[in-house]
Amino acid sequence: AGLHRDVGLLPRVVLSLTGLVALRLVPDGPFPMRSSKLQQVVAGIVQDLKRAQGTGDLIAAVASIFFGGTSGGFAFRRISLFDYPLGGTSVRVMAHGCQGMFGSEMTPFSFSEEENLRRYGVRAPESYRHDFGLLDIPMAFAAGELDALIPPANVRLLAAAVEAASPGKSGYEGFAQLGHLD
Repeated sequence: AGLHRDVGLLPRVVLSLTGLVALRLVPDGPFPMRSSKLQQVVAGIVQDLKRAQGTGDLIAAVASIFFGGTSGGFAFRRISLFDYPLGGTSVRVMAHGCQGMFGSEMTPFSFSEEENLRRYGVRAPESYRHDFGLLDIPMAFAAGELDALIPPANVRLLAAAVEAASPGKSGYEGFAQLGHLD
């Protein structure tokens, strides 16, 4: 979404702590760290846990708190983790998301001041907002109205900022009863 102002307390804390630890361990690596053997072991354990009604319900309930959506319709129940392993992002993407949660603007990834000077010519990255007027193609912004990780309010803010800078180039549609993973 680019803007991460209205993220709930649980995702904010979990992402911040996970991002900090992962950034220290593997700053440019995938998240979670990839190992086909480890993935197979974790997938097997989680597949077994979700088969049992009680643990499956518990996992779905906790995940719906973190990702949003409804626990009854949680996609996790319908997919095989052997076919679709956990993960799908990078440590730097997580760290950038954390930077966005504690910042007020949509900016590039912030390195150290020295590295920002080298890469961007400034000590702290500048907002992308001043470039929104350069956008000349129509864009559709969509969000699950129950997304707890990137709440729809953040997507609406971004769509409105693009629309203000480039009138007629932005639209928004929310999808009821859907969360982040739906």
